[in-house]
Amino acid sequence: MRFLRLAVLPLLVLLGVTGCGGGKGISDSVAPPPPQDTTRPPVVQRATITVQISIDPQDTATARMAGVGRGGVVVRLQRLGSGEPAVEAATGNDGTVPFPNLLEGAYTLTASRELTAAERQRLGAEDRDITILAGGASVTLTPPTAKGAQIELVASRRGTLVLSEFYAWVPVVGTTPYNYTHYTEVTNTADTTVYLDGVLVVRSYPQQHAGTPESGYCPTLAPLRLDSAALWVNQIYRFPGEGRDFPLRPGASTVWAMDAINHAALFPGAPDLSRAQFEEIGGPGDVDNPSAAKMIRLTKGSDVVPRGYPMLSGLVTALVRPIARDTLGLQRQLLFPPVNVPVWRIPREAILDQASLFGTPERYTGTAIYQSGYRYCDPYLTPAHDRAMAQLFDSRVNVAIRRRSLGTTATGIPLLQRTRTSARDFETAEPLRRSLNR
Repeated sequence: MRFLRLAVLPLLVLLGVTGCGGGKGISDSVAPPPPQDTTRPPVVQRATITVQISIDPQDTATARMAGVGRGGVVVRLQRLGSGEPAVEAATGNDGTVPFPNLLEGAYTLTASRELTAAERQRLGAEDRDITILAGGASVTLTPPTAKGAQIELVASRRGTLVLSEFYAWVPVVGTTPYNYTHYTEVTNTADTTVYLDGVLVVRSYPQQHAGTPESGYCPTLAPLRLDSAALWVNQIYRFPGEGRDFPLRPGASTVWAMDAINHAALFPGAPDLSRAQFEEIGGPGDVDNPSAAKMIRLTKGSDVVPRGYPMLSGLVTALVRPIARDTLGLQRQLLFPPVNVPVWRIPREAILDQASLFGTPERYTGTAIYQSGYRYCDPYLTPAHDRAMAQLFDSRVNVAIRRRSLGTTATGIPLLQRTRTSARDFETAEPLRRSLNR
């Protein structure tokens, strides 16, 4: 800065002398700038995103048998962090659809094609449960350059254990948030009884998926975030039991509560979780419901509060087949050596189901954290795990985040949408309609 001042000062003196010497001053030799029309708004550049639909190779034969092509697929576009309503359009017979006149920003794209009853009847008996093909993608647009996006549609298949509902409302007592109403619901969508004993519930580290440019999280953690062979997690819980202690019959749901108490007695509208089958135990002073089995915490994780772990926006949650604790220990590594944040590697083939829940556009629009440059990483996760995040998480709102229902099987088993596209698979709803309040 000192060098700049010394360099500019002689120039200012020279201009002053020239203007006073009787010859042409600086005001005579340089034309004044032309007047500007300040009544017109500045030109805002816009561009087009053109979406191209294809069908996952594993489901191509199924789609062909049903007579489903790439035309008539409903594509939904949402600009992240804007609070603007989503825009929808259908693809032409060539499987493409343009979205013109878009502002700069990051966009989530999702697509779906529901099968009609006649189309489902064309499928083999093993595929009659398929009712929808869906997919998604993330795109960053920088006008005036147009952008193309590829979306692969995948068939929704039942699976066995499914993450069917989440709840994260945080009522406020004066200025103190009450973080203890949270719960996770799990549903058995198989035709046979499943035992929960030893099944893991895992959550990723939030900074794997979002951050500010200054933090460097997005580029630094990209190898973990984009690992198509594994999911890297920071919190690991295990359902209790020794093998056959906790059966879950076909079509039934169970609830894991942070605190298995009647929260409605404290906050009208909060859920009554006193009949939850499982609960989390935190530190000293935590409430213990003796009728609720205790989840076993395998890792310390982060963001702990005295009565357990609250659900946070930006986490990926997954159900995992029982894995020995020693195996997890061998897969452990540290992030950011100065901070020593531990993460564990969960092989993709061990994952039963997962969900990616992020803040609503309204939650971040205009807030200081968003204005500071806090953004979701692009992409936030490899499509091998999840093709598009669900922007439904808002701890200020008293609603549940529920997996969409596609009806039931002939024997009454719920068909819950599972296309590895959280933005399409989940919606907001009244809490606990599949379990405690059914």
